[in-house]
Amino acid sequence: MRIATWNLARPSPRTAKKNAKRLNRIHEIAADLWILTETHEVIDLGDGYESAATDPSPRKPQPGESCATIWSRWPIVERICTYDDREAVCVVVKSPHGEMIVYGSIIPYRGYCGPDGTSGAWVEHRRSIEFHRQDWLKIRADRTACPFVAGGDFNRNRDGARWYGTKMNRDLLTKALTETGLVCVTEEDFVRTGKLKDRHSVDHICLDNRLAGAVSYVGAWEGEDSNELRMSDHNGVYVDVSRSALS
Repeated sequence: MRIATWNLARPSPRTAKKNAKRLNRIHEIAADLWILTETHEVIDLGDGYESAATDPSPRKPQPGESCATIWSRWPIVERICTYDDREAVCVVVKSPHGEMIVYGSIIPYRGYCGPDGTSGAWVEHRRSIEFHRQDWLKIRADRTACPFVAGGDFNRNRDGARWYGTKMNRDLLTKALTETGLVCVTEEDFVRTGKLKDRHSVDHICLDNRLAGAVSYVGAWEGEDSNELRMSDHNGVYVDVSRSALS
């Protein structure tokens, strides 16, 4: 089972060339579950996938945009309400081994000033972490038997490099993950291991303990194609999980 996430940097009908490149890369990665962020309905994975997107958001106001969209090779059988359905989307998918919960979202960047434009640096980021913590606790308590996947653009690297974010924010997210029984499985320094050239990933995938223990590989790809056409200002990440973890 392959799970992937990628921030697509707000595609639109006007970015047709980039959209084709983005879709080519998505199909090359060939994940069973995708969490795409800053995306648009023009990015359609086509036959073989079902999708669920966040509601229209004032932060992504163009028609067809969404903060996050989940794409699944398996049927989406239920949508679960989140703290704000404009910012996060959560679904139940029916995999060959049973139901799974998938949660996709964006945690705001440093300079997001909130809906009224008055919040200081990182304030909305920290507020969002608390909302995520509450969501994850409630959803996991209600569905204790279901494997749980959460991912998206967390707007901070977790690989130990001093690049983007603060120690306080890292510790807050770590505490939220620990309290909810989740493990961030994309904390590898992809620059040091040679999987990325120079970007420390702020996009992450988190799994419950059972799934995290069955991860066989963690991969990453650049936001540019082989001809250096920029598809996104974010890299993407994926994890391979043994399907036996779902049995």
